[in-house]
Amino acid sequence: MVGHDAFAAGAQKNLLSMAYCLKRYFEIDVTFILLKGGELLPEYEKLSTTYVVDKLPGGQQDLENILFDLANRGIEGAICSSVATGNIFELIRKCGFRVINLVHELPNVIHENGLDAACWRFAGCSNHLVFASDVVAKEFVERYWPDPEKILIAPQGIVFNPYVNKKPSLRKEIRQELNFIKKSKIVLGCGFGDLRKGLDLFIQVAGELCKHQTEPEEFAFIWVGEVHGWLETSIKSDILRLGLERQIYITGQTDNPARYFIAADVFALTSREDPFPSVVMEAFDAGLPVVAFDGGGGYVDIVNDQTGALVPYLDVSAMSAALAALLKDHSRRQRISEHVHQFCRKNFGYPAYLGKLLALLEGVPAKAVSKGILKRQAWYEDTLRPSITVIVPNYNYGRYLQLRLHTILDQTLPPDEIIILDDASTDYSLDIIQAIVAQSAIPIKVITHPVNTGNPFVQWVKGLEQSKCDLVWIAEADDYCEPTLLETLAKEFVDDHVVMAWTDSIMVDGMGESQGFEYKNYYAKDHGAFWHTHFTMNGKELIDRCLLAVNVIPNASAVLFRRKAVDSDLSLIQQYRFSGDWWFWISLAEKGKVSYRAEALNYHRRHAQSVIGDVLREGELLIPETLSFYQRLAQHKPELLSSKTRIQIFQQLEGMYRLFPKLQSEARRLKEHPEFQAQYQALVKQIDPVAALDVAQNKTAATLVLFQDVFDDPGTTRLIHYLQNKHDLHVVLLAEVEAAKMLINAADLDKDTIRFLPMSTKDTLVNKKQDKKKLTGKSQKMNQTAMLSECLAHSDHVITHGLAANVLIEKLRVKDRGDWTLIAGKEFDALLGVLPDGKKVTLEGLTRAISRCTKALFVNDAPSHPFGRIALVCRRPVDHLDLSKVHDKPAKKPRNNRENLLSIGVAASKSPEQWAEEIIRIEQKRETEKVDARLRILIMGDEAAQIRPVVQGKKFVELVWIYEKPSNDRYAR
Repeated sequence: MVGHDAFAAGAQKNLLSMAYCLKRYFEIDVTFILLKGGELLPEYEKLSTTYVVDKLPGGQQDLENILFDLANRGIEGAICSSVATGNIFELIRKCGFRVINLVHELPNVIHENGLDAACWRFAGCSNHLVFASDVVAKEFVERYWPDPEKILIAPQGIVFNPYVNKKPSLRKEIRQELNFIKKSKIVLGCGFGDLRKGLDLFIQVAGELCKHQTEPEEFAFIWVGEVHGWLETSIKSDILRLGLERQIYITGQTDNPARYFIAADVFALTSREDPFPSVVMEAFDAGLPVVAFDGGGGYVDIVNDQTGALVPYLDVSAMSAALAALLKDHSRRQRISEHVHQFCRKNFGYPAYLGKLLALLEGVPAKAVSKGILKRQAWYEDTLRPSITVIVPNYNYGRYLQLRLHTILDQTLPPDEIIILDDASTDYSLDIIQAIVAQSAIPIKVITHPVNTGNPFVQWVKGLEQSKCDLVWIAEADDYCEPTLLETLAKEFVDDHVVMAWTDSIMVDGMGESQGFEYKNYYAKDHGAFWHTHFTMNGKELIDRCLLAVNVIPNASAVLFRRKAVDSDLSLIQQYRFSGDWWFWISLAEKGKVSYRAEALNYHRRHAQSVIGDVLREGELLIPETLSFYQRLAQHKPELLSSKTRIQIFQQLEGMYRLFPKLQSEARRLKEHPEFQAQYQALVKQIDPVAALDVAQNKTAATLVLFQDVFDDPGTTRLIHYLQNKHDLHVVLLAEVEAAKMLINAADLDKDTIRFLPMSTKDTLVNKKQDKKKLTGKSQKMNQTAMLSECLAHSDHVITHGLAANVLIEKLRVKDRGDWTLIAGKEFDALLGVLPDGKKVTLEGLTRAISRCTKALFVNDAPSHPFGRIALVCRRPVDHLDLSKVHDKPAKKPRNNRENLLSIGVAASKSPEQWAEEIIRIEQKRETEKVDARLRILIMGDEAAQIRPVVQGKKFVELVWIYEKPSNDRYAR
C-alpha cells in the first residue's frame, strides 16, 4: 500500500483504515511504502512493515530492490492512495505489480501541487483508476483521458462509528464537557482548518445562524481538527468579533473524533473544494443531515433534500438559513437521520469498498465490478457467451504438447471443445495426448491420419469440418499462450460484424527462450504506431493497407475467428505449403470487420522443425509459391488490387528475394533469375505495376478544411505543401479574416484554390467580397455548416485539420460519403483544459469524428494524449504523418498570371513598324510557350490613329488613353 506521507490528514488516515480492514476482515497482510514520514508513522509501523522512501540511504535504487524483493515473495498488487504517489508509480509498474490508483484530488489541488505529469502517467499506465465520485472522475477524464475500461467509481469506505448506541449519554456528556447549555443544538464541521476546508466560512455561518436564535446560546458549533498556523490568529479574531467565544469550540488534533459526531445535530460542510470527503459519510453514519455548497466537489452525488441540503456555492446566508430550517424541524431531521445512517451502513463500509479493489487486483474488469461481480468468471459481457472450438494440428511435437494443451485447458474463458489432429506422428505425441484426454474436463476429440500429409493446412480443413462452435481457435501444437488469450479475444465478437480477432505475439525459440521480441515492433518500421494500438476496422481496409501485400498475421495461434465466416470451399488453402494461412486471413477479412489487440498474449515458437523454419531455409520453394499466390489473387480477387497494393506486391517480392543470398548470387534481382523469370513476367502482365505506378503518381482531387486553432502551428504550412504535392488541393479556411490572411501569405496559397468561410459569433457567414452573381437566389448571410456543405458537395476526398473542422465535417458526413482523412496535431492538447468554442466543439463530437473518419493521422512525433485516448476508445488505428522533411516554403513556381506576362509601353516611344514587330514577338511567345502574354500601349494624343491599324484584330493588345478621353470608346482593340 503506497502513500505520499504519514501526515495526520484524511487520505493518510484512510490508508491506515484500509490496511486494518485488510488484515482483520480479509486476513491479508500488507506492506506500506510512504514517500515521507509524519506524525502517523508510528501507527503505520505498528500495523505492518513500513518503508519511508526519503529515509532510504540508497534512495530509488534501495526502493527498487525492496520492490523486487516483495515481488519475489509473491506480492502482485499495489494500491496507491493518491496521485501524489506519482513519483514512484512507474518504478512500481516496472517491478511487475498490478496497480490500482485511488484518485481523490480535484483539478485545483492537482495543479497547485504540480501533479499533472503524475496524472498523465496514471491515466496511461495504471491497471485501474478508482474515483470516489462521478464529479471527480469527470474532472479527471476530461483532462487526462484514461482508458474508460480502467475506471471504477466507488465511494471510499469509512470506519463505522462505535458510539451509535450511546447517543443519549454522549450528547449530554459532550455538552457538559464543553459548557454548552443542555438544550443546545450543535452544528459540526470537520477537517484540517485551512481555507480549502473553509474554516473561515464555518465561523461566518455560525455568526449568521446565531441571528436565528430564539434564546441565548441556542446553537453551538464544534470544529473537529487543527487550525492551520497562519489562519489561527484571524479565526480567533473573527470569533471574538462575532461574540461567539462561548458557542464555538475547536478541538485541535484529537484521537477520537467519533464522539463529537454522535453529539451533534447537523453537519455543515463549508469546503471550497472537496472531492468526496470521508466526513460526509461519517456524518451520515452518525445520523447527521449534511448541508453543503453546491459545486464544491463529488459529495453532490449524495447530498440532496433526502440527506440534507445543497445551497449555492459559497453563499453563507443560504447555508445558515438551510441549517436553521433543519435545526428547527425536529421531525424532518429525525427522518433524515434514520435514512442517512442506513444508507451509510449499506454503501460505505470498508469491507465492501476493499472487496471491489481486491476484485480489480484479481483481474475482474471494472465494468463487471461496478455491476457487483467480485469474482473472476468466464464471461462478463451482457450478450450470450459464444461457444469456442480449439483445433490443435500436430506432427511430432510431443516435447511441446504438454505445455500447449495445458495453456488451452487453463484459459480463463475455457473452450467448449478441443479437436486434436495428429498427422501420423512418429514420436510420443499420442501418448501425451491420451494422458491429457483422460484428465480433461473439456471434451477432446482426437483425429489421427495414417499417412503424413506434409501440409498443416490439410489438417486445418479437417478440423474446421468437425467444428460445431461459434468461434474457432487454431492453436499450433508447438506454440503456447497466456491464460487470458480467449477471454481477451472473445469479447471482440460482441460486435456481430467482427469476423476475426488476434493479439500480438512474442517470438520464442525451440527451448522456449525469448529476447522479448514482439511482432508489433518489427512492423513499426513500415507502419509506425499502427500495431501498438487496439483497433477494430473494416477488413477490406486492412487488406488494402497491408494484408494483401504482406502476411501481417504470421501465427494462427494468435487468432480467433467466426466459423460461419469461413467459405465452404476450403480447397484453395490446401494447395499451399507456406501461404495457406495468408489466403485464409484475406478471405476472412473480406467478410466483415477485424479486431486487433496490441497485448502480446501468444508465444510463437520458431525452430528448425517449424513451418516458419522451412520458410527461412527453402527460398526455392517459397518464392514460386508466393508468385503463384499473387497470380491466384489477381485471378480470383481482382477487386482487391488497388494501385497501391499492386506496387506493394512487387516491392514485397524483391524484399523476400533479398532474404536468400544463394539466389542473389545467381541473379542480382528476382525478375532476372532464370528459374523465376517466366512466372515473374506472367505476374507483371496480370497486375501491370507500371500502369499502377502511373495511376499512383497522378494527383487526385482533395479538399483540405482547416480551422484556425491550427494556424499558429508552423507544421500547418508544411502539411499544406505536403498535400499539394500529393493532390490537386483546394483549401477551405474556417477562420477570422486576419488569421486567414496570415496563413494564406505564410503558405503562399494560390487564391484560386481557396474558399474562405469567416468565423462569426452567430455561426453565420457574411463575405462581402464574394461574387454576388454566385449567390443569386440565396441569402448572402448563410449558416456556416450549410456553406461548408456547399463547398464539399462535389469532393470525394476531404481532409480535416483543426477541432471545429473535424466536428463540422462529422455532422456533414454521417452517411460516410467519400473518403475522409482526419489529421491531428497539438490542437488536441486544448482538450486538457477548457474546450475552445464550446458550441461548435464537444468531446462527443470529436469522438464521433475520430470514429467515423476513413483514416486518422497525427503530425506530432507522437499522438497528443487526448487524441491517442479518443482513438483508443473508438478502436481507431492511427498513423504518423512525417512532415519533418517538408519545407516550410514551397519552391517558387512560374506563375501564369497576367501581371508577370504583361508588357507595357508608351505609344510615342516606337514607330508603328516597331510596334508591329513587338506584337509579332509576343504573338510567337503565346503560341510556342502556351502562355497568356499581353501588351498594353499607353496613348497620350494623336498616336492612336497611327497605331490603331497595327493592333487591329489582336485581342491580346490593349490601348489605354492616359490624358484625353476620346469621343468614341475608350479602348480600341
